[in-house]
Amino acid sequence: MTNSEPHLRLLIVDDEELAVDRLRRICLRFSNVDVVGTATSGEEALGEIERLQPDVVLLDITMPGIDGIEVGRRIKSMPSRPAVIFTTAHEKYALDAFSLDAVHYLLKPVLDADLAEAVLRVTARRPKDTDGAFLQEIWVSRGYELCRLDLGTVEFIEADGDYMKFHAGTKSYMHYTTIKRLEAELDPRRFVRVHRSFIVARRGVKTISSRSQGGWELTLENGRVVPISGTYLERVRGMVNR
Repeated sequence: MTNSEPHLRLLIVDDEELAVDRLRRICLRFSNVDVVGTATSGEEALGEIERLQPDVVLLDITMPGIDGIEVGRRIKSMPSRPAVIFTTAHEKYALDAFSLDAVHYLLKPVLDADLAEAVLRVTARRPKDTDGAFLQEIWVSRGYELCRLDLGTVEFIEADGDYMKFHAGTKSYMHYTTIKRLEAELDPRRFVRVHRSFIVARRGVKTISSRSQGGWELTLENGRVVPISGTYLERVRGMVNR
């Protein structure tokens, strides 16, 4: 795995110039996104996808000629297909969109935070290089921003729905992934899973103690108390003996 996420090559497809300009302006705020081209019709989009080989396509649905759904169908049959984020003013196409394995379905006017979340999902779904190294940093979201987070600053991580929340000092950041996948990408010499919903940085563990009501917990240097589930108790004890 690489120490940093590569940039996403993004193609914007919309038959309205104002919409294209707005999406481009939003994308310029993301440091890991490169807008490599635009298209204003389905026909043009298919040609640009073949020529540019983007990683992700922001795809409008209602366009004259070949609409976005048909473009999505053709993308799905491509051997090296880009991820698709649909953008539309209509909710009625949602089922069609997700049947085509769309990463996200954004309603216009597209909000910065919604597009940031969609980009984060694309990043999470991309295959990682397997060069034997564990993650050292990761792309996360905080408010309307995407930023690179040094995992050396992280004290603990907790599951929050479809996301993982990284806690570093007084700040917290979100990343779209599962705790199982994240655990496999983290260096076990630096991080240990202690609960179905928690991973902690070993360096930040201050005490491990039994609770009066039963079970175990650990206290971090920042004062946060994290429960230890029975499934992971032996793993935590093994950490102490190293």
